[in-house]
Amino acid sequence: MRGRKALTTVAAIATMLATTAFADPPETPPASRAQGAFFGVNLGPRLPVGLFANQASIGGAMDLELSYTDTDFFPFFLYGRIGYRYFPGDQEYYQSTDHTHFSASYIPVQLGIRSFFEPITSEFFLLPVVEASGSAILYQELRQYDPLSGKADDNDEGIGYGFSIGVGASMYVLEAVVIYEFFNGNQAAGFDLRARIPLYVSL
Repeated sequence: MRGRKALTTVAAIATMLATTAFADPPETPPASRAQGAFFGVNLGPRLPVGLFANQASIGGAMDLELSYTDTDFFPFFLYGRIGYRYFPGDQEYYQSTDHTHFSASYIPVQLGIRSFFEPITSEFFLLPVVEASGSAILYQELRQYDPLSGKADDNDEGIGYGFSIGVGASMYVLEAVVIYEFFNGNQAAGFDLRARIPLYVSL
């Protein structure tokens, strides 16, 4: 019963935010205050885009996330994430160059905002969702060469910056989002499946 009550409260918070953020301002302010803190896990594939696709193959992504909202101060969710991205080298890239190995690993730390729109249908709790974040990224890009090329292997690592945007559909505790990411000069598109649990909710 306690779990069901928490999920009902989460749904009420998300719906309240969607209504207040995108509807006309009411003549009188809402009587209640909604607060919530949530923990989430995100998993999904990443497809290299642009020049990055010439050397990298499809990769994967995982994120751990904390999010928070308080309707007294802002009509959206704030979130922080730490994640991991890995891209192996593309086999055709090896055949057309003197590379014998390429891989790219990224650890993004993201801060962003997430907004919900009003439910798609009144018969089913499904909210359109839009999000955007900025990132600081710890990266490592490893390149190994054919010994006959005379080139030394290159392990490029450091800290870079980037951003991401996403659009999807949410039941709040479960979510599916299409993602575009830009990190350290490279681009990737992906699809995330997300699970989220409430740590604290109050109406």
